[in-house]
Amino acid sequence: MKPHNFHRHVRSVLLPRNIVIVAGPGVKPKLPQRFAGLNAKLEETFKKHDDAATETSARYRSAVWMIYGLTALATASALLNVVYPHGEVPLWSMLEVAMIAAIFLLYSTARRRDWLEHWLEDRRHAELLRYLPLAESLPEDPETRTSLPEFGELRSEARASLAGAWQDDAFVAEAVPWLAHLLADQQAYHHKRYHEEEAIQHRVHKISSWLFVITGAAAVTHLWIHTEWLTLVTATLPAIGAALNGALAQLESQRLARMSSGLEQQLQTLGDRLQAASQAGDRLAIQTIARDSLRLVMREHEEWRQTVEKREVPLA
Repeated sequence: MKPHNFHRHVRSVLLPRNIVIVAGPGVKPKLPQRFAGLNAKLEETFKKHDDAATETSARYRSAVWMIYGLTALATASALLNVVYPHGEVPLWSMLEVAMIAAIFLLYSTARRRDWLEHWLEDRRHAELLRYLPLAESLPEDPETRTSLPEFGELRSEARASLAGAWQDDAFVAEAVPWLAHLLADQQAYHHKRYHEEEAIQHRVHKISSWLFVITGAAAVTHLWIHTEWLTLVTATLPAIGAALNGALAQLESQRLARMSSGLEQQLQTLGDRLQAASQAGDRLAIQTIARDSLRLVMREHEEWRQTVEKREVPLA
């Protein structure tokens, strides 16, 4: 298992096996013919930044889960050193020091390599490139500003390709299925994220509740039975519960689930509007929906960025 895939393994353990996620919209339609000369370069640049964002987000999230997990294990090691001393060799103390060193190494590496900032920047670039075929609707404002050198050139080419496009029936006929797929794909993504985050929160809440019950039972038992392992239980289990809840809070699981739930509904509304406008042959309405779609996703992206950018990898 690669270290940066650790968070995926944690999520797979916490996700219920019976969770049902709606499938995505299937095969992506080709871009309208007007973008034929731009398509290869656009796909290549998008993939580069999308892959980079996926990689750095995996490193960041895995570091968060590892740090909280190691903190709980370091607590257990400290208690084991008191409860079950290991002769002349301070085994548990050595494990505790090793875990604290690992926490510091993860923290310093994440800050030095700036995983969070690289993740946010690459994700911004990827989202701007994803919606570049709507370049006519991309305003010059802070939400669409980027340091990506290729972006200005690609946007200029896209805008040139879009000159008079919405008055062209052939372009509109090609653009509608592409936009419909894009909206449906994003709706499926947010549906998945909402239900997965909700399921993980519910599972962690249930685990924490059982840990609390067991800790309470051990504490009551300790009133009559004085044994070392009960001391270990009453101190270690709350640390594990705190680590699970701390990691979810650091990753803004609850807030992101709420954002995805709202965005899923808004994307559904846009998809319904697009279908109605397409059936009516209303080119102006279709163009308006394209602009509304871009504003919605860029506003959501900026809100997501503002939520996440203050969450540096913790030293805890």
